[in-house]
Amino acid sequence: MLGKTTGTEAAEIMKQNPLFTSVQTGTLLESESITWKWANGENGGYAYFPKQSSNQSVYHIHPYYKALFRLREVMQTLGAPSHVVATGIRSPYQGNKITYWTWVVYLSQGVVLYTYGKYLEEDKIFDGLDFFTPTQDGLASVIPVAQRHPEWLVTWQGVKDFDFYCRDESNGKDCRGE
Repeated sequence: MLGKTTGTEAAEIMKQNPLFTSVQTGTLLESESITWKWANGENGGYAYFPKQSSNQSVYHIHPYYKALFRLREVMQTLGAPSHVVATGIRSPYQGNKITYWTWVVYLSQGVVLYTYGKYLEEDKIFDGLDFFTPTQDGLASVIPVAQRHPEWLVTWQGVKDFDFYCRDESNGKDCRGE
């Protein structure tokens, strides 16, 4: 579906599948989107496709899951990740508080796990999973900070401490909480 199926086609396919209900298209931010609910009535997620573009293929799927994903189990299924984005970002909207994010990237498979916080242990449970077109542009749709700061996309070098992978705009100070 990603990179091949248009938003219109994807919405029609989803409407025919009993796993999806309340399938709707609309505009979200700078993209067109499909929203849906799961058959049990819970929110299903979003699928994004370009707004007013000649290529209107779905490029990012953000499903809502109740399931959580343990890094060890994902690595047993998908193998080693290709990259990590680990960062500390100062938020002027929260009194300059530092917030930490961890993304584990499978670039060639178009999968990213993410969590809020400083976590990179094998037993860490990630609470988010997104799918994207397996390209650098597809990854940028899921992790916009990786497009603005490509140096923050660090090649996977095994399970290491969060600080090993962390990059920020303050030369590591935000990573350390300074």
